Amino acid sequence: MRTLLLAALCILVICMTGCRNNKVESVEINKGEAEVTRTEDAMYEKAGENPFQSDFRQKQEDIQKALEKGVAASRLKIEDLKEGTGDPVKDGDTVKVHYRGTLENGEEFDSSYKHGKPFGFTVGSGSVIKGWKQGLLGMKVGGKRRLTVPPDMAYGDNDLPGIPPNSTLIFEIELLGRE
Repeated sequence: MRTLLLAALCILVICMTGCRNNKVESVEINKGEAEVTRTEDAMYEKAGENPFQSDFRQKQEDIQKALEKGVAASRLKIEDLKEGTGDPVKDGDTVKVHYRGTLENGEEFDSSYKHGKPFGFTVGSGSVIKGWKQGLLGMKVGGKRRLTVPPDMAYGDNDLPGIPPNSTLIFEIELLGRE
């Protein structure tokens, strides 16, 4: 019984130590006025910025940059070959593009240039593969992008003319206009 009571007391002390308040109050006196400021954790005040806060802030910035480029949590690879101008493409925009699609071995399977006219569609309408929908977000008119689209964001295990099942596709896309 005595051992159990001692163990419970130790656990209580550990819990109370972990829950203690790390806030520090400091008082500054300037020209006869007193000012009280609170610091969340005095340890970081001497060392500079809280390292956990800066890591978190960096991750937020990385996520924001990725979202601006239209990168989702996937294996989609987006390379800007040329920056465009104006407002970035967003869901619901109608766009006109020229494109060239190739397999990883460089074999071309489709091209709007061969069709002799640009391809138009509404972003997010479901009329193109997921890799295009995500890959065009954030693009600006006049810009050129290379998208490396994994099979799960392209045609998956479907066997299409010129595109074998589970193919990674590479597209070079030029954004001609957006509405």
